[in-house]
Amino acid sequence: MTDAELLMVGAEIRAHHRHGKVGALAVVAPPARTGTIGRLLGMFAVADRPMRLFDELAPAQRWLDEQP
Repeated sequence: MTDAELLMVGAEIRAHHRHGKVGALAVVAPPARTGTIGRLLGMFAVADRPMRLFDELAPAQRWLDEQP
């Protein structure tokens, strides 16, 4: 995805925050994308949810499985 596409997805997900409580968010991305991903996570930070950034899918899935 391009940076612009990621930010559009982020804006769409953030729009759902006004509909109530949202669940945990795990983002998996290569280290080279941390700048854009950091901005994206900043958009999500307004929601009361656990969030983590991972560079591999398996640890992200384990972390999500542990969330209430």
